[in-house]
Amino acid sequence: MSGIRRLFCLIAVFVVCLSFTSCGSADNLETINATLKSPCDVRVSSPYGSINVVPYAYNFSYAVNAKEWSSAVADSSHPIDMVYDKFVEVFFTKKTKLTFDFAVKPDKLIYVRRYDASLNDPEFDEEDRSLSETIERRAQYEEYEEIEIPSEMIFPYTLIVENDSAYIYEIAAIWDREDFRGTGYYSFMVRKRNRNAGK
Repeated sequence: MSGIRRLFCLIAVFVVCLSFTSCGSADNLETINATLKSPCDVRVSSPYGSINVVPYAYNFSYAVNAKEWSSAVADSSHPIDMVYDKFVEVFFTKKTKLTFDFAVKPDKLIYVRRYDASLNDPEFDEEDRSLSETIERRAQYEEYEEIEIPSEMIFPYTLIVENDSAYIYEIAAIWDREDFRGTGYYSFMVRKRNRNAGK
């Protein structure tokens, strides 16, 4: 990753962390009343543990007062180019429920997408690659499976994991409230749990 891109990502992460001080966490789902300054984190859980996921990108506006609004924007790498230091673990030999819930419920889920984790390459940097390599990599950004979203969303939202593989999930959600509105994008990796874990 180039120095400029690394600096941008660090700034984006700092903005995310700073703005989350007013956003709360998925541990307190019904206690958040303050105006949001960025999309909140998501709690992703399986029977074997859970993690909190912050948005890797967002475009958000919030009311400062009755007449003034402010905006917050952050961006980062595509989900299959990101580093994942936390994972949701599942057993793939049987159907496993994977749930996610927002600290503040969105008004709509735009999409839920699933990529094969074999596409993950955190070392990819367009500035260090040829045009043909960049075009090939960008084509892989479209190699996802669209997960069907029910017309009536109920949270926590449950996915059933069945396949013997590891995946990267991408979630996009919209908030459209009286004092805050915007879009947040999240990603997390699900991988096969070691059968000897916890023994």
